[in-house]
Amino acid sequence: MDLNLVLLHAPLLLLNLIRVAAFFFAAPLFSAQRESRLLRIILGVSLGSFFWWVNTDWTSQILNPLEIRGLLDFAAMAIREGVIGLLAGFSLRAIVTVLSVAGEILAHEMGFSMSRVLNPVTGTSSTSMAQLFEIMAYLLLFQLNLHHQFLRVIESTFSFVPIGQGFNFAIVYMNLHEMLRDALEFGLMYAAPIFAVMILLTVTLVVLSRAVQNINLMEFSFGMRILLALVASIYFLEEGSPFLERVFVEIFTGARLLFAGA
Repeated sequence: MDLNLVLLHAPLLLLNLIRVAAFFFAAPLFSAQRESRLLRIILGVSLGSFFWWVNTDWTSQILNPLEIRGLLDFAAMAIREGVIGLLAGFSLRAIVTVLSVAGEILAHEMGFSMSRVLNPVTGTSSTSMAQLFEIMAYLLLFQLNLHHQFLRVIESTFSFVPIGQGFNFAIVYMNLHEMLRDALEFGLMYAAPIFAVMILLTVTLVVLSRAVQNINLMEFSFGMRILLALVASIYFLEEGSPFLERVFVEIFTGARLLFAGA
């Protein structure tokens, strides 16, 4: 075995592994604190090796190998590859943001805004409805057969920013800013019908309290709001699935073009 060939290709392989591992560290569904740690390591090593094998121009690599002047130069490259992977993975969090925003709005209307639940997997606290909607987002990704788009997103980073090359952070920042802005807008649009139903219920209860002054609305209004919110959520989940599919496709497209022109 020629050790010179190992020394020639080892830095390029390590940089590929760092980019892919950073991507799975930040991407939703894989970025849990404990349970998915081994899964992230396996995915990072296997897919990093795969992209290294597929995307490497072997003739060019042998004739013009990746120029590394020393350990500090390699450390700077490794940090840059890690940042690229983190940005690509973080951009996909817009998928979760869409339904999480809708869940937060609905929780406020249900009276659950002050009741927050600690998620032991992610280590973050949010309302119960926001966590329910996040789970719905993950399930919809598999139902709509969009989970393979995760691989297309990380693969696109190698097309726009090859290993060892820099990128314009200002362009990436603007693209990421637009993605998160659109995610918040989509979340508000998805929550609007459910919010309208809750407003109608509030108006109905106010009119009922004025018409029948002896009735005690506190006995059943809270339970009625919860029940109606859950029914409306189930109904609009089915009716709004085409809208969510278009939203997810648009987010994945934006993530693939995150480094375009950078």
